[in-house]
Amino acid sequence: MEREIRDELYVSLLGKSMTFHNLQPVGDTMARATNDVREVNYMFSPGLNLVIGSLNFLIMPLLLAPRIHPALMLAPAIFIVAYVFALRQYLGSLKKVTDEVRASFGALNMRLAESLDGIETVKGSAQEKAEVERFGKNVLRYRDASVKQGDIEARFLPLLLYIATLAGGLLHALSLFQAGQLMLAGCELFRVTAAAGFPHLDIDFCILTNLLGPGRCQAHPGADQP
Repeated sequence: MEREIRDELYVSLLGKSMTFHNLQPVGDTMARATNDVREVNYMFSPGLNLVIGSLNFLIMPLLLAPRIHPALMLAPAIFIVAYVFALRQYLGSLKKVTDEVRASFGALNMRLAESLDGIETVKGSAQEKAEVERFGKNVLRYRDASVKQGDIEARFLPLLLYIATLAGGLLHALSLFQAGQLMLAGCELFRVTAAAGFPHLDIDFCILTNLLGPGRCQAHPGADQP
């Protein structure tokens, strides 16, 4: 996929007129030909697989919990609602920063490529120091944008909701067990632990998918699967 998209991009660039290449910054073109094409590959593999898996694991607790007790649907249902709103706010805040990271990286490449292409002009006009200072400002801009993106990713609210769901699901399951509403054949304590594990098993995958991002998230084993 990445190879085919890159080939199509190169063919398209070769077919552009000289006016287009004179108006289009070289660094921006280089950035789009490398990073943007690579991100398209991540979107399909493993991005598409992770999205489908996340949706599946969000729905499974609602389908399986009634087999133990209908009341156990409460914790996964509350988490799904809160998860959607928290994830929407998280992605909205992250979009502006990621756009700034991409723009600053493109400006950094563009200025560097133009300076190297016109190195004779730069030296002839004694602008080496000015170019070094301008490059340093571009590097600082890219660094600040990357640090801000890291700060937003560190404040991933669904992770807090995940821990709260584990605690709430365990408390709810224990209260049902104490009330005698989970009287099942076999080991009752094991069944209560399994019931409390519903939020943990499937929701954990969704949290890791959105927190770590495509290309870095692998399947998380659910050792406490009932």
